[in-house]
Amino acid sequence: MTRLGLFSQRVIETGWLLAVVLVPLYFDVFTTRVFEPDKLTLLRSITLVMLLAQVVLLIENRRQAGIQPSRQAQSLRQVISKDFLLASIAAYGLVYLLTSLTSIDPAVSLWGSHPRLQGFYSVVSYLTVFALIVANMRRMAQVSRLVTVMTLTGLPAALYGVLQASGNDPLPWGGDVTVRVSSTMGNPIFIGAFMIVVLTLAIGRALGGRMPDATENIDQTAFWRALAAIVGANLLLALLVAINRAMPPLWFTYPALLSLFAGLMVWAHEQLRRAAAWQIGVLFGAVAGFEFLCLVLSQSRGPFIGLVVGMVAFALLWAWQTRNRTLISGSIGALALIAAFLVVFNLPDSPLAPLRSIPHLDRFGQLSDLDSGTGRVRILIWQGTRELITTWPQVGLEPDPYQSLRPLLGYGPETMAYAANRVYQPELGQLEARTASPDRNHNDTLDHLVMTGLIGLLAYLVALAAVLRAGLKLVAVETSFSNRMMFISFMSALVAHLVEVQVGIAIAATLTYFWAIAGLIYVSNRWAVSRTKAMVAEAGRGGGYAGQRPSPQRPSQPDATTGGSRRQ
Repeated sequence: MTRLGLFSQRVIETGWLLAVVLVPLYFDVFTTRVFEPDKLTLLRSITLVMLLAQVVLLIENRRQAGIQPSRQAQSLRQVISKDFLLASIAAYGLVYLLTSLTSIDPAVSLWGSHPRLQGFYSVVSYLTVFALIVANMRRMAQVSRLVTVMTLTGLPAALYGVLQASGNDPLPWGGDVTVRVSSTMGNPIFIGAFMIVVLTLAIGRALGGRMPDATENIDQTAFWRALAAIVGANLLLALLVAINRAMPPLWFTYPALLSLFAGLMVWAHEQLRRAAAWQIGVLFGAVAGFEFLCLVLSQSRGPFIGLVVGMVAFALLWAWQTRNRTLISGSIGALALIAAFLVVFNLPDSPLAPLRSIPHLDRFGQLSDLDSGTGRVRILIWQGTRELITTWPQVGLEPDPYQSLRPLLGYGPETMAYAANRVYQPELGQLEARTASPDRNHNDTLDHLVMTGLIGLLAYLVALAAVLRAGLKLVAVETSFSNRMMFISFMSALVAHLVEVQVGIAIAATLTYFWAIAGLIYVSNRWAVSRTKAMVAEAGRGGGYAGQRPSPQRPSQPDATTGGSRRQ
């Protein structure tokens, strides 16, 4: 491969490392929305640079191999058509585009709304992160490095939450962030949703012992070049931002400082490859402890329930992979006990009522309170949504050309706020601001149904099922203990996230991590299939027996430069 091609590969990997660091940690107090739109603007910019590097890489590969453009496109179509997971995700992207073009407000659906900036462009950015991981991740070292960076990114966010709870936050917020911390997400539920993902990854890394790529020979020169690229690129970004003189000198260096932090985490990963298992366990156990503390300080019930289900999924997957029936029974029993505790804890005359006076535990005694607070808000929004999806009323002053197709297409991404005005519940004006219109259901399934219709919801569920299916196959065939813990943590993080968004809102950070983990599952599963085929072929030549599992000490993985397979 040419030097330009290798440089492009490093730019792409730098891009996905920056995405998982900057999106959760970045916010801008000098803009009107501060959090979500600024995070997504940064993500969009990063993915554009990654796509440019991918185009350069494709051109270089084509020049080197002499592949005609028509053959290249045909090969890509064949890959997607033969791969159910890729086909389902491509179909999801196309359906999202269709529902955006037929939206009641196509501009908002395509480019994103002012409050959240989600919409088609942002979904394409998430899918770009997934696609470029799938196309360019070639070695287990890259998987392990990305997981380490994702896990450690939760630490500064957690520490900032602890700082807020202590009353020492240097930034002036509109609300009281000492009672329920919001950290770098600006919302207690959002920081809780992010914490359960990184916490699950930290637990998997702590239990895994040695790093999954500990036996790999890493090109240290390439590492330091990548580190320099990370810091240098964002120092340039800081210089460009500094042109706006309205911003104080310290604030416009924030992206560069985050990029330096990303580089330090990459450096830490390289050092951890030589650490003992107990040292890795202690480090990531401490990281998990701070992340759990931040979750507790957020007092967010939905994320906590998601974490509980995710941890039960972790234990069940571990038990299923090791055929441990005792652990399976214990996990199911633990989930039943927690559910029973919450039911009893929420009874009107509960014997556990005195526990409701304990700080941070009292909110879990209000799960059955649907007559006030956030519980009542959700009920009112869901009542309006039920009317929306059963009647699909005309929205807007002009006749809707797609009115008859709204059950299939929905009203369009990011347009629920407009449609909800037709079924607005007056009581919401007493619980929230009178000018506020619900733009989310606090239920991801209903959000897809209202905004992308039946075909959008179906495409999403099929893509989700394909990712989970690939993850289960991966856990089933893995024999290396450290890899097994890492892959189980992938699945558990996805489960925790999917449970949480049924009573919450999918945000930029959690969606970026969701699609990054989906990409990691895909490439790891692809390698596992390649190893299995290689061993079956070797068994056919008399070198083993059919069905033999690959040795964890000598995994065969695609090589970064040749695209073939090699033995570590």
